[in-house]
Amino acid sequence: MSEVEYHRDGRVGYIVLRRPQKLNALTDPMLWELREAIVALDEDDDAWVGIIHGEGRAFCAGADVQSRQNRPPAELGRFGGTGGWRSFLPDYFFRLTHWKPMIAATHGHVLGMGLRLAFLCEFIVSTEDCAFAVTETGRGLDPTVLWAHLARRATGSFASDVAMTGRTWTGAEAMSAGAVDRLAAAGEHVSEAERLAASIVRNPPLSVRSVVEARRGELERLELERRLARPRGLHLSSDFQEALGAFLEKREPRFEAR
Repeated sequence: MSEVEYHRDGRVGYIVLRRPQKLNALTDPMLWELREAIVALDEDDDAWVGIIHGEGRAFCAGADVQSRQNRPPAELGRFGGTGGWRSFLPDYFFRLTHWKPMIAATHGHVLGMGLRLAFLCEFIVSTEDCAFAVTETGRGLDPTVLWAHLARRATGSFASDVAMTGRTWTGAEAMSAGAVDRLAAAGEHVSEAERLAASIVRNPPLSVRSVVEARRGELERLELERRLARPRGLHLSSDFQEALGAFLEKREPRFEAR
């Protein structure tokens, strides 16, 4: 069974993450399916707006630790990171033709790569009790691209706070900081996203898409700047291995800054 589904209703295309038993944590094959769903939305002439949401109790709990991070060091070194060569999420949003606006309808957990997925969308609708976190910090990975997205959406001080502490923040706090665009009551995140989509599709689609293309260009520049400036080799550090071991063994980590 597919773990990412695309379907359309009227002018709205829906991308649904369907791995609820793992809180929609992303594996490499699931990311490949996500890319195909985004392309399907882009190529669907009758879809003018996209909504992405998660099935079950969460939007997305980030990258699947077992399949993406728990790899032999040699494999991590060959990939240059924790993902496979076709699993670079931002490219899925920057290599398109028709530039349909996308809305992330979030609930439950929005962690790590799930947070990055939401930031790449034009709008984020969140339930008030949604739990967001930059989990890369605690895992010994590079959190700076999420810090940059947050600084762009909210403020530098809020971005530095959550990126350096790795703490969880709620949808209500995110709305107050400017990190999300709409708040919804529990269980109403998709309905709220549909109301936002309805206000978008009333406009000439080519005008809307010009804004999307311009915005994605700005995000691509942001992502490239962070990639060029990022600290190299954190996924090969001893602290990364210690964070991974502590997570899998459910114990407190002991970091050594190496």
